[in-house]
Amino acid sequence: GFLADQDLSTVTLRGFDGQNLILRKDEVDSMESAGISLMPNGLLDDLNEKEIRDLFGYLRSAQPLNN
Repeated sequence: GFLADQDLSTVTLRGFDGQNLILRKDEVDSMESAGISLMPNGLLDDLNEKEIRDLFGYLRSAQPLNN
């Protein structure tokens, strides 16, 4: 999973299933970045530049676009 939130006493991890796991910080020995992206390799290879811009514009929008 990945770090979703943390405060002075807890760490919240979000699993790949979208579920949150809240741990007390005193239960965590260490935390480190995996150093890799969650996006699969080659996902954008079949898209042209406009399609990539459109995709990232959509992902950044607050509301889904309607056709």
